[in-house]
Amino acid sequence: RRKGTAVPSSQPGADPDSAKALEDALLAGWVGGKGPFFVLGAGISFDRVPLMHEMASEIVQRITSKPTREGQPPGDLENRLVTLGQLIAGKQASRSEAAEFFSTLQGGVSGGKPFPEGEPVLKIWDSFSRELLIGEIKVNGKTFKGMWRHKPEEENRNGFKAGPSPAHRDLARLLSTGACHVLNLNYDPLLYLGMEALRNQARSQNPSVDSTPSFNLIDLHTIADIRKYYSSSNQEYQP
Repeated sequence: RRKGTAVPSSQPGADPDSAKALEDALLAGWVGGKGPFFVLGAGISFDRVPLMHEMASEIVQRITSKPTREGQPPGDLENRLVTLGQLIAGKQASRSEAAEFFSTLQGGVSGGKPFPEGEPVLKIWDSFSRELLIGEIKVNGKTFKGMWRHKPEEENRNGFKAGPSPAHRDLARLLSTGACHVLNLNYDPLLYLGMEALRNQARSQNPSVDSTPSFNLIDLHTIADIRKYYSSSNQEYQP
């Protein structure tokens, strides 16, 4: 075991046999000089940020409940977004359909043309985005804190959860010792905040510690970034 490396702690409700099997596999790999490669999906952030199907359901509800232009019936844009959103909400959408739904909203472009001026969908997306990022958003009866309002410390009160989960903090500890690699496919900042919690802890124990250590957290935004990083012979290389 590498110095300072801790095996991830068992989560509440986790199957003890599965947790033990994971622990044995990790230890066996470390003894052999190998580290695990974790790919993070939405499950690790469950109940802390809305899942994709929950967001799509909420957006569809807002589109169908808001009046359209001057009493006009929904146009092709609204109808297409509702169709795609319902597929995502029902967990039946393909990746390309999910990408079309969110990229259309984010880009303000449909069919190669910008949204017309005054398009109600623009206001709906702007309001939704502000609540999701910097406010507070209710989705399917659940309340979520805006993503950029999460703190490094975990919050769990009255069923309201925010901040990095125990799993985020466990992975942060592994990353801080170079004991694993993580490919994070999520849009939330919770793994980064798990790292920030480690930095805060290190500073509280030793004020002379560098206040901005990277702890092996590297942004790989493109295919070229990933290829260069994992094929580099220079251990210090960062994109």
